[in-house]
Amino acid sequence: MSETADPDTDPDYGERCADCPATVIAEPVPVLGPFIGLVAAVLCALAGALLLLAPFAFDYRQGAGSMPRSSVVDLATGGAVLVVGVLTALLFGGSLRRRLQALVPAASPEPLPSMPPRPAAGPELGAVPEQRHSEPEPWREEPRREEPRPAPPPAAPAVDPGAALRDLLAPLVAALAADLRARETSVESEGRQS
Repeated sequence: MSETADPDTDPDYGERCADCPATVIAEPVPVLGPFIGLVAAVLCALAGALLLLAPFAFDYRQGAGSMPRSSVVDLATGGAVLVVGVLTALLFGGSLRRRLQALVPAASPEPLPSMPPRPAAGPELGAVPEQRHSEPEPWREEPRREEPRPAPPPAAPAVDPGAALRDLLAPLVAALAADLRARETSVESEGRQS
């Protein structure tokens, strides 16, 4: 889809609605799915840890010499659930991290101007430093001035999503109200006939 509406180059120019913006707005990167998956995976890992700790916390042995079969089943199930929960949390966490990094533009830091190394030994105490007026000291150079950045493009006019939703739901609400009125009248007429 083209960025601007041009009747000469855009074959779909006449098919656009009046409310459609001329520029295409980039869709946000979906992060809700991986976030919910990450939360579910952490809860799964916590459930597995609870299953691992339950035989010892609630003392299923009750003084018996060997561990009962239910405790062995709890330990095996808890270990499996814990491993699956941790692996799933790692995968969802990586997916969420990639999607969040896609939201943040890559910042390219400006390289600092290279400075010459300072002399290893300082002047001796009491020595008079040489005064050179012909060459300025390289570490006392004036800082470079940054070039002005171009102004961002003007923001697109805000689209009222409530108006579109209202236009979409108005006929549905009217049909529902008519259906309810028809049911009320049929119930009242049946009540009168009885």
